[in-house]
Amino acid sequence: WISSEAKKEGIEENIAKYDGKWAVEEAERNGLKGDLGLVLKSKAHHHAISARLDKPFLFDNKPFIL
Repeated sequence: WISSEAKKEGIEENIAKYDGKWAVEEAERNGLKGDLGLVLKSKAHHHAISARLDKPFLFDNKPFIL
């Protein structure tokens, strides 16, 4: 995973950054033992994360649903 260095445009500099921290760890409650996930570690921050794709995804007139 790659933490974003993007900034929002048209707003004050101190709130324009995506500066929230992430971690890969087990859930604190209701999780499966040994199951890892992305966890937000910073309260009241904007978070952004990405991952490089191994190949391009072509949708050819199909909707992209996330």
